[in-house]
Amino acid sequence: MTAQLKAGSFGYISPFLRYEQCLSDRFSFSVVGEYVHAKNDYPYTIKNGIETINDRRNNSRMNSGHAELNFLWNTSSSSQLGGKVYYYDNDRQLPGQVFYYSNTSRETLRDRNVFGQLTFQQRWGEQWSLKLLAKYNWAASLYDDGIVAGWVQDGDYYQREAYTSLALLYTPTEHWAFDYSVDYAHNNLNSTLPTDTRPYRNTILQSATVKYHLGKLTVMGRLLYSLYLNGACDGDGAEDMRRLSPSLSLSFELLPQLHLRASYKEIFRAPTFNENYFFHYGSKDLKAENTQQLNAGVTYTGKLSHNTDLTATADLYYNKVTDMIQGVPHNMFVWTCMNIGKAEILGLDVTAKAAHTMGRHTLTAAVNYSMQRAQNHTNPESPFYDNQLAYMPLHSGAGSLSWENPWVNVSVSGHAVGERWSTNEHQNSTHINGYSEVGATIWRRFHIGRPLAEIRFDIKNLLDKQYEIVRSYPMPGRSWQLTLNVKF
Repeated sequence: MTAQLKAGSFGYISPFLRYEQCLSDRFSFSVVGEYVHAKNDYPYTIKNGIETINDRRNNSRMNSGHAELNFLWNTSSSSQLGGKVYYYDNDRQLPGQVFYYSNTSRETLRDRNVFGQLTFQQRWGEQWSLKLLAKYNWAASLYDDGIVAGWVQDGDYYQREAYTSLALLYTPTEHWAFDYSVDYAHNNLNSTLPTDTRPYRNTILQSATVKYHLGKLTVMGRLLYSLYLNGACDGDGAEDMRRLSPSLSLSFELLPQLHLRASYKEIFRAPTFNENYFFHYGSKDLKAENTQQLNAGVTYTGKLSHNTDLTATADLYYNKVTDMIQGVPHNMFVWTCMNIGKAEILGLDVTAKAAHTMGRHTLTAAVNYSMQRAQNHTNPESPFYDNQLAYMPLHSGAGSLSWENPWVNVSVSGHAVGERWSTNEHQNSTHINGYSEVGATIWRRFHIGRPLAEIRFDIKNLLDKQYEIVRSYPMPGRSWQLTLNVKF
């Protein structure tokens, strides 16, 4: 059994309980329960010329919880059956945009989700294996604007999904592996809106994959066929969509510590039900997104010295996207989804992690950096051509340094995000400043008799920086969180 309690700033409290039991050498189960309450009434500051306005967030209370039951049954030495029943409920207020002298919002949103699933795996010798999955999911989003009673923007949405999947793997030799997988899903949606047409969708995804491994070389190729059949009981549904998408990846061990990687992939993404049918948010005329992606990378895993390990990666990629699906927030529930005719993304991701051990002491340092030039290339004659896409920073990165020791472990971490714009047109009023944030953690593990306990104290936004992720939605300043975890 694991029992945990978290408490923190702005009325945050969260108890958690997990119980696991083996009833035999073949059957085990677990039960999980969690609850989160937070008032989230944190202070913020905005500037209006020479005037500074101090206020507190309101309409931010959240109550959420989830419970789940899992089981695992080894039905024989070569087969296994697993299952899960899951329930989630989040009843929260949505804070509004902050403008000068205005901090008013009465929006509420309740999300509920329940699903059950079964997974079965079977092996026949060393060459054949089968995996089957079945799932039924029900979800509800209950939104109330709260300002004007009965306004058409209010809406309750109910979605259902029946899903099944089959994957068959054949490995005739140590060098070859072949896989055929097929997924089928049926989705439908209804809402309380007068525009509701009760849409539905049947989805069939099929993939054929081959993998070849010889010495230092690994090659994998895949063909994915996607078929989306859309309709509506009381009107027109979105258009049907189908696409054959190939991908190819290569990995080569240049040195025992150095691996080279390269891949080409075509990605086809159909709009979700939310993107197609939620009021204000979606449109049934939204087109599917098509991406061609090239990637080249290198991974190094080795030792800098007898006591120091290093892992580093670098990836350069280029994406060419047609009809890119982009969501821009109007508020915390209502977004606007649209297609960007053509977008090109050139990116670089670099990571490094080093760990140095000295007896019972370990120093670990980790850094990552991303450069992502995501540009709108729809119309060369447009004044907005080559603009960075909304909410996509050109530069971002993070780093951490931790010291684990016999007394109290210490960690300091931070991340930074460059400037962004809330629209693709880049007017001055839509500019969002970049920001950086630093946090610190101390924790200690110890035994209370046989049970293992951990106590942890986190300080977030240690320097109390004011910043925004979404324009006009200030994030919390300095806050703390205390966690006590006991495993019996």
